[in-house]
Amino acid sequence: METFDKRMGRGGYMVMKKKYMRTWIFKSFFIIKNTVVKWREMIQSILSILGSVLVLAEAVMWMLDTEIIYEKMHKYAILCICGCVIIAFFINKVKLKYEYMINGTDVKITLQVTDVLKNTGTIVIPTNTTFDTLMEDEFISVNSVQGQFQERFFQNNLKTLDTLIEKGLCGIDFEILDRKGSKQKRYPVGTISKVTCRGCHYYFVAIADVNEYGKPENTDFENIRTVLSSLWNQMEIRGNLEDVAIPLIGTGRAGIRNVTREKVVKEIINSFMESSKQRKVTENLIICVHPFDLREKDMDIYELSEYLKYKCKYGEIFK
Repeated sequence: METFDKRMGRGGYMVMKKKYMRTWIFKSFFIIKNTVVKWREMIQSILSILGSVLVLAEAVMWMLDTEIIYEKMHKYAILCICGCVIIAFFINKVKLKYEYMINGTDVKITLQVTDVLKNTGTIVIPTNTTFDTLMEDEFISVNSVQGQFQERFFQNNLKTLDTLIEKGLCGIDFEILDRKGSKQKRYPVGTISKVTCRGCHYYFVAIADVNEYGKPENTDFENIRTVLSSLWNQMEIRGNLEDVAIPLIGTGRAGIRNVTREKVVKEIINSFMESSKQRKVTENLIICVHPFDLREKDMDIYELSEYLKYKCKYGEIFK
């Protein structure tokens, strides 16, 4: 099953490379911008570093009767200051990854700024209830998780992907839609098709209905709860206790109403911890925040990390 995607094709490679450069630039800008804002902490760190160097210089002078450190500092004053600034920057650098163990368990939840498709193991891909893969006219946006997955691995071979998805839906009830141009089988919200590709397991989760033009319909926050509950159930049955990477489902093209990125992150955390009272589906749940999501005002990565830390410390699931 791994032979069909050994090559992404030149187009898929260029798309991936271009997106990688954009995300790298944005992540770097985010780190620099939000670290420089902490200028008070930066100044304190610089003074602490300089103080430590001066203490070392004094110790060397008294013990070895030499002022070599003072002489070097005087000779390379600008380099010393730049070095202190660089060290202070890295000491206070904004983190893009937070991970905490759930108290009383060997289960970890990770909140990370990353592209979900860069992970290995099990990866969750939000999709529509007809499991359409059509890319024409932005039916499936190239900027969505599903669109990126298809561009990277199935750019010129969507029929193979359709076959794999259909195989994963075998035995699940559906309704037939009277429409043309897209798939006619509609499955319930929360339906999951497991696809194996390049040694990873991809769980396509149906989060919203779409009309014949690809526009979401019947979008409600309850869809997210339904999808998460179904996901944990399916992973208990079909999973391999691998790391599970999940994006902020429902915040993109799914068009879920009255939802913020912060609300989705908290819902994923709470749903996973509640589910873990009855089952163990992974030892590491990775909640992936795309770098471009950092520019939105409905989410503060640091505040969410504090929320996660509190839940993992005080929300013990096994009594």
